[in-house]
Amino acid sequence: MTEFYNNKPLFFAHRGYLLNKPENTLSSLLEAIKIGAQALEIDVMQTKDKKIVCSHNHYLDIETNFIGDISEIEYSYIKRANTAYRLKNKKEPIPQLIDVLKKIPDEIKINIEIKTRKYRDIFAAREIVDIIKNTNISQRVLISSFNPLVLWYIKW
Repeated sequence: MTEFYNNKPLFFAHRGYLLNKPENTLSSLLEAIKIGAQALEIDVMQTKDKKIVCSHNHYLDIETNFIGDISEIEYSYIKRANTAYRLKNKKEPIPQLIDVLKKIPDEIKINIEIKTRKYRDIFAAREIVDIIKNTNISQRVLISSFNPLVLWYIKW
């Protein structure tokens, strides 16, 4: 964890830069970096088919033009939802975490907040551990969650 912190405060962009971008999307995260964010906070959850997607809300209708609970829907449907539907003539899907991580520059720190619906649900944590190992970002990532079992699993 010493690699994550130094003696200076970090400027985190929570869900990215939201002025003209939909939250937790690749464009909002990259825009936040462009204006000076040194770290990103990204909310994630698992779809029915075990994909890890970037979303703050469990329900699609809160931030997209679709309806449904992300945990009960496959990504092939979710990726067609438009997070930018409130912005005229713009379209942006809910991204998968793996795709976002591939686009984030190496010097940017990342706080991945794992959101779960059920207390005993650690399946998303398992997938995220694999993603972190496979993308070689462990030195610049921090995991957070309101679910203590998720944190215990990650720490263990």
